[in-house]
Amino acid sequence: MGAQEKASVLLKHLDENIAIYERRRVNNKWRAFYFRISIIGLSASVTILLGLKFGDLVSPAVQSAALICSALVTGVSALEALYNPRGLWIRYAATGNELRVLKLKLEYLI
Repeated sequence: MGAQEKASVLLKHLDENIAIYERRRVNNKWRAFYFRISIIGLSASVTILLGLKFGDLVSPAVQSAALICSALVTGVSALEALYNPRGLWIRYAATGNELRVLKLKLEYLI
């Protein structure tokens, strides 16, 4: 196998890996967005539900809904911390950029 063939195989693998990291970067970016929007929406709903009053009493159903939303905020926050999509998004973006730089250097050397 000649040097040119080896370089083309390496370029092909670099292109495949760049595509993989780009896809994972985009997926984790959206996951981070959805986690954050869910937490914001649920937190706001807890505040709104606890602020609703019907006369002098707060309805037990409203209190139960606020409690459920509060528990969901805790659960979604725990999942976000466990999966850390924002950190993965940043890591995949950095690795993809490093692979692109490596590819450019290789193309320059060829």
